Amino acid sequence: MQIIILPIRAVREAILTSLILSSWFILIGKLYNKRDVYFYIAEFIFTVKYENI
Repeated sequence: MQIIILPIRAVREAILTSLILSSWFILIGKLYNKRDVYFYIAEFIFTVKYENI
């Protein structure tokens, strides 16, 4: 039963996180200009990569 339950939970979490991320980026896109949004995403990825190192 655990083999069946675990993938369903993982899929549910993946769907929830993707929905939250997509709605978050739509909200940022409405508040700011698209160019600023891409710059913010690039800056966020840059900081995350260098914090992991």
